[in-house]
Amino acid sequence: MSSDFPLYRKYVHGASYFRIDSEDQCVERQIVGSRHIEHVIHARQYPEKVLIRNLINLVPPAVESSPEEFEAVK
Repeated sequence: MSSDFPLYRKYVHGASYFRIDSEDQCVERQIVGSRHIEHVIHARQYPEKVLIRNLINLVPPAVESSPEEFEAVK
């Protein structure tokens, strides 16, 4: 799999935004009410690897996003 990183994705519901830094690491920013939560995901286990692969391949509910959208969620 060859991709230029970082890639930006979000879920269609608009509450989770992702910056994919590599095939085994991404940053998720979630909007929970009025709070924003950031998770750094290091894909060591199979479910985490599948999550990142699905984001890269735009498996629903993932859609393309932009650096500007990601940075707006802080």
